[in-house]
Amino acid sequence: MEFWLERDVTEFKETAGITREELTAIEQEIGKIIPASYKEVLLQQNGGPLQYRWVRVAEPAAEVELLEIDHLLGLETDGNLSSDYLIEEWGLPGDILVISGDGNGFFVLDYGEDSQNPPVIYLEVDSRAKVRVANNFDDFLSQLIAETPAVDSDDENWGGVTQEEAERVFYGTDVAAIEEMLLNLMWPEDHEWYFTNLLKLSRHDDVFVRQTVTNILDNNMKIYKIDADKKWHPLLHKTIINLLQDADPDIREMAKSITNQ
Repeated sequence: MEFWLERDVTEFKETAGITREELTAIEQEIGKIIPASYKEVLLQQNGGPLQYRWVRVAEPAAEVELLEIDHLLGLETDGNLSSDYLIEEWGLPGDILVISGDGNGFFVLDYGEDSQNPPVIYLEVDSRAKVRVANNFDDFLSQLIAETPAVDSDDENWGGVTQEEAERVFYGTDVAAIEEMLLNLMWPEDHEWYFTNLLKLSRHDDVFVRQTVTNILDNNMKIYKIDADKKWHPLLHKTIINLLQDADPDIREMAKSITNQ
């Protein structure tokens, strides 16, 4: 996946590349552990505009489901971290490392909550609102999408979602987003791709996801058998076998009824 967008030097400050040794030195300087996945993207490019500029919010009670994040800050090795200036300039609270933002709001790593694997938090400047975006930086990366999903006002189904964007949701940690994506794509053009993902998600750790897979098959199996090429039917069969062996008795019972369709 191409993570970084080509720099626009009129908008983003060019930051020198960085090495693992320099990142280690910065960690020692600031007294914080930089998440390994954050290091990896900075080693590719030390800050700049992003290809994937929308992030799903993990906090269920949040007033917004998506936040725009168009860049990540790089880290500088001259002792003049952007975080230091931004925290002082905008009065940002807590033990944090700023990873993106402007005068309206900032994405930060909150070391006050977890010093080893800090969550990603969005701090709104005017209201002082604090929104939990992701439980850690790995989850943050999995929740990024390229653009706001388009909503069809007639049936409220998403349009224009790429397979890559959908898979980032499927293999993220936001269970509600997984369910929503599965339901909105349950009449796909690419049956092989969708059935393959149903199969994988039929073994998901969260019972809610497995229940969603079961309900989709229960409601649509007859249609899938008619509409989909028969060579993809074995994917459905394998999915049902997984559900028949599920730890949840309700899922097992529904899977039995699906086999009779």
